[in-house]
Formats: sequence, C-alpha cells, structure tokens
Amino acid sequence: FELNVICVLGQPCIITLAGVDLASSDKLAVVSEPVCGKASPTLVAFTNLLDANPVAPEAATSSTISSYNLGPGASTAIGGVPQLARLCWASMPTDLSDFKTDLGTLTMQGPNQDVSAECRLCIYCSVTVTGLG
Repeated sequence: FELNVICVLGQPCIITLAGVDLASSDKLAVVSEPVCGKASPTLVAFTNLLDANPVAPEAATSSTISSYNLGPGASTAIGGVPQLARLCWASMPTDLSDFKTDLGTLTMQGPNQDVSAECRLCIYCSVTVTGLG
C-alpha cells in the first residue's frame, strides 16, 4: 500500500488516512528525502502550505479516519517549487527521526515561480511556462 497524493499550487491540499487506532497525537511529515526515518530530514515548505511541518490531523471523528490539512485555512499553496516529496508518518513522535512509516509520495504540481517576460503592445509575444504536471 502506497499513497500517491497529487496537489496543485492554488488548490486545497488535504490528505485523508484510514487505519486502526489513529489518534490526534499522530503526525505527518512531508520531506524531500527519498526515504523516511532520517535523523535530520529536509522538511518541504510552500507559501501558505505546510506552515507547520510535521502536521497533526484535524479533529478526529473516529479512530479509523484522520485528515491532514496541510496548511492554514483552506490549505492552498500559493507559491513554491513544484516537486515530488515523501510522506512520512509517526504515532506520538518526539523527534524527526520518529517518522519511519513511509506512506508514499506527494506531488505538488504547478508552474515554476518567478518567470518573467517582456512584451510590447501590438507585437507578437510568446511566454514559455514550465513546471510539474
């Protein structure tokens, strides 16, 4: 079982997990390393998303379903580098090295930021937008 979550810059990003004995003390870390459980992983961040990484689940409605809202409010990333990241989970973590459970990947799709172009009025202009997805 491996999750392959796809989120898009400018759109809400909420991850829902199903399991047994899930608790509000569980947390989800989004890291750039290819494996979970490193002592000092690089935590992924996007503008307006993952302000708190690792992230705790929203108020649990049951011990079998947990939803992780990856940002404030509607959890919409408005900036950052589109990339592939690893989803690492832990029950009652006290340190980043506790995130040993590999849930799969998070792909943040969208255009690369800081693209600039100069165009003149009434003259053909072409702008190339690159990114992921």
